[in-house]
Amino acid sequence: MKAGLIASGGDPVADKRRARAAEVKLGEALADYFTSRKNLSPKTVHDMRATLEWGCPIWLTLPTARITRTMVERRHRELGEKGHGGPRISGGAICGHS
Repeated sequence: MKAGLIASGGDPVADKRRARAAEVKLGEALADYFTSRKNLSPKTVHDMRATLEWGCPIWLTLPTARITRTMVERRHRELGEKGHGGPRISGGAICGHS
């Protein structure tokens, strides 16, 4: 089966890597991001984590591939309309429940 896939131009190793990446949850990706970005200040890490935990706690358990632009735009609009004054981070990244 692999030989047929390779013969047709496929890449089983890349396919497996993509499948694994599609299942990475937002919380896991966030932890990896903090680990890899040694130059982030403790305040930045705290603010980013607090904003995501406040604005989108459910999303932290979702695979990143399932979080769509529409979901983010909708949540951003909802929070803006309701005037929520939760934690803020640089760039105003906010996400939420959907």
